[in-house]
Amino acid sequence: MKVTERKGVKGKKCTKCQEWKPLVGGFYQRDRKKSSYDSICRACRKKARDEKKTEHAREIEALMKANEELKEEIAKLKKLLKDKS
Repeated sequence: MKVTERKGVKGKKCTKCQEWKPLVGGFYQRDRKKSSYDSICRACRKKARDEKKTEHAREIEALMKANEELKEEIAKLKKLLKDKS
């Protein structure tokens, strides 16, 4: 997005929330260049990051539950094999 100035403060519009925010503090700097700022504001980046962490935690929880169920099934099968021997 294009950098604009309001009341002497440089900023731009976030491509996600469409709000104008100051560059300093409002956007992460990219490539360590003064003129190169991210297109999505810090608040939107944080929200997306938090949502991804929550989603990932749910996936891990589901995998752990499936793993426990498989362990129980394996234990049952081992017991059946032992009983047949």
